[in-house]
Amino acid sequence: MRGRFIAIEAMDTPAEAALLRLRQHLTLPEDVTLFQMPSDGVLGQVQQTRLAARDASWLERIYGGLADLYDLYEREGGIADELAQGHDVVCVSYTLMMGVNHLPTERYDDWYFATIQHVMRPDVHLLLLDAIDWQPLRSQQFARREDGVITVGGDKAVWSVIQARLEQAYVNE
Repeated sequence: MRGRFIAIEAMDTPAEAALLRLRQHLTLPEDVTLFQMPSDGVLGQVQQTRLAARDASWLERIYGGLADLYDLYEREGGIADELAQGHDVVCVSYTLMMGVNHLPTERYDDWYFATIQHVMRPDVHLLLLDAIDWQPLRSQQFARREDGVITVGGDKAVWSVIQARLEQAYVNE
C-alpha cells in the first residue's frame, strides 16, 4: 500500500513542531517520514547557503529551491521512495512558501504555477495561517491558486475534514 503524503506550508516552523501539531489533531502512524524544505540533501545544503546570502537573486533562490524540491522527491530515500514503501510522509514548506518567499512580485505567479505543475500533489496540502507571520495575504492568494489546499487558522472543525481526506487517500489506492 502506498503511503499518504501531507504537505504543510508554514513559515519558519521546524518540521518536528509541525508534525507535533498534526498529531494533536490527526491520527497518524508512529513512523512518519519527515522532510523539510530546503532539504538536507546536497542541493538543499546549497540552497540553505544561497538563502543565507543577502546578494542571491530571486531567480537563484527559486531555481535552487525547485532543483532541491525535485531532488527531494526523486532521490533514493526521498518522498517517492518513502511513499512506495508504504510510509506516510510529511513535508514542511513544500511549494507555496517557496513562491511566497522568493517571487519579487505577482507578475511572476503564472510562471511559477506553470513551473510547479509537475510536482507531485500531496494527498493533503495544508496552509497553517497561524504559523505565518510574513505575507499572510499573499500566502492565502497562493493557496487559492493551488487545487486542494486547505487553509487552517484557529478553526477546529477543519481538522475532521483533513482526517477524512487522509482516510480517503488510502481508499483511492
